[in-house]
Amino acid sequence: NKQKFPPKIPYIIWTLFSLVTLFVFYNRLKIEKPNFFTNVGQNAIFFYFAQGMSSSLVYFLVVPMKDLMPWYLLVLIIYPVNILLAVVISKGLKKVDDLGWTVLAFLRAKTASKNP
Repeated sequence: NKQKFPPKIPYIIWTLFSLVTLFVFYNRLKIEKPNFFTNVGQNAIFFYFAQGMSSSLVYFLVVPMKDLMPWYLLVLIIYPVNILLAVVISKGLKKVDDLGWTVLAFLRAKTASKNP
């Protein structure tokens, strides 16, 4: 984080690497059918929030387990749990969002003026 502001050379190089990769593959990758990764991209905000929640929930598993096993085994266990929790939470957040839009559409239909 100290490299980010004010921007230092290593941060600029790392950022340019990701930008060049993005621009090189942007028009070259043709994704024909939807898959897990396109779903994550289309619902990125839900996965972003869900990952934050899941990483906080995983903390409650890590603390009691950290003294019971070496760190590398703990990482191998916790990482898939974190991913699974993030996917489940994001699906739940998406359903809550869809329900919210349905309620708003219902309220709009009920409260809309009959005379234009």
